[in-house]
Amino acid sequence: MSTAAARLAVHKMTMPAMSPTMEKGNLGSWKVKEGDKFSAGDVLLEVETDKAMMDVEADDDGVMAKILVPSGSKDVSVNKLIAYLAEEGDDLSSLELPKEQESSSAPASQSDSKRSQTSESTSETQVNSSSTNAPSKHISFKHTQLPSVMRLAQQNAIENLEDSVKGTGLHGLITKGDVLAHLGKVKSPFGTASSKRTKLTDMGLPPSESAAAPEKAPMKALTADEERKLIIDGLVQLTRRPTIASTTAASIDSIFNAYNEPKLSGDIAPEFMGTTDKSSSKASLDRLYEDLLH
Repeated sequence: MSTAAARLAVHKMTMPAMSPTMEKGNLGSWKVKEGDKFSAGDVLLEVETDKAMMDVEADDDGVMAKILVPSGSKDVSVNKLIAYLAEEGDDLSSLELPKEQESSSAPASQSDSKRSQTSESTSETQVNSSSTNAPSKHISFKHTQLPSVMRLAQQNAIENLEDSVKGTGLHGLITKGDVLAHLGKVKSPFGTASSKRTKLTDMGLPPSESAAAPEKAPMKALTADEERKLIIDGLVQLTRRPTIASTTAASIDSIFNAYNEPKLSGDIAPEFMGTTDKSSSKASLDRLYEDLLH
């Protein structure tokens, strides 16, 4: 939305450009009527482009004085005068509208309409050349921002948005209210909502464990002697081997006999299994060798 300087206690509202390449657009519907009050950030009307239906929001508080282009109008040129806005508290009955309003609202012949369009385009060109709202410099952002935030920053030429505007949204996100508060158009970035965040205790729920846990005391730095003692204690622990207690009685002979016993399977004679005597063990091996040869 673009407005010109105050003339006869009213402000001009022209057809906004919703994209850099937009030349004409369709008016979807007005969201306010003549005489209605609105606040900064309220949606005034919908503009239909070749891609989507977009909302046009108010930059300041005010009153809708006169609507010149009705809802549903097609192929409305960008920067064409579409309405007059008054300031909040003004008496609309005593306001004097410019002469352009009379020629645009009264029916006229085709020749008269062509002449009025020519005069309007000439006057609008002069107004737009003297007071344009679209900055020529492109504004860049360090992080991804909301579309409404990017549009306000571009329209008002706010450079270094992340450094100059403090975000009050989730995880420090910059909201549209933050930008409007930075520009001085609203008093609070939260509008009429409360800036206090609802806590679990306010809803009757128990506090979270992280909130109830006491804060840990800061760790004390160790002295040189304490560090050396800690290192020595660690080395001593590494040299100590754990003692393994065995509850099974065993002898050296029984251990070696277990290793010397043949590992037999299949249809080997049972007398070759489980012998512990050395002589019988040797005889068993000889018998096994003969069986394998034959």
